[in-house]
Amino acid sequence: MRELDVAIEVTHAATMLALAVASAKHRRLALVSAVTALGFSALDLQEVRR
Repeated sequence: MRELDVAIEVTHAATMLALAVASAKHRRLALVSAVTALGFSALDLQEVRR
């Protein structure tokens, strides 16, 4: 189940990075969201390896 969480978070991060590139108005929030999603995916990966 953690692998699915990782896939969802990475997908979310990718879409937020695309939004950051496409919209200057939403850039800061999209980048914060992308970094947060990548952080959660990194934590999920640590749980998978244990």
